[in-house]
Amino acid sequence: MQLSMASDPRTETVVATTVKESITKFERAGKDRCTTFSSVKVFDVDGRPLEIYDVTSTRKKVESFKEKEADGGHNLRELFQQYLAQHGLLN
Repeated sequence: MQLSMASDPRTETVVATTVKESITKFERAGKDRCTTFSSVKVFDVDGRPLEIYDVTSTRKKVESFKEKEADGGHNLRELFQQYLAQHGLLN
């Protein structure tokens, strides 16, 4: 589920709100490709259906993920743990 709000930048007033529901299926499409199939439903703030989309896309792997331990001398794993703790997101 995704809640989206649009606002008028001049007045900072919310002018539209929608909720999106998406179900996505992933399939391998070769050694370095993945195809996604999504059904996306959009509702207004009162839950009335507005639109439905079927989305298909193909993704290509460009390289393997390389874990990064530090950036600019900062331990990223420790910083992430601190963030989780500060926001009450640790078990």
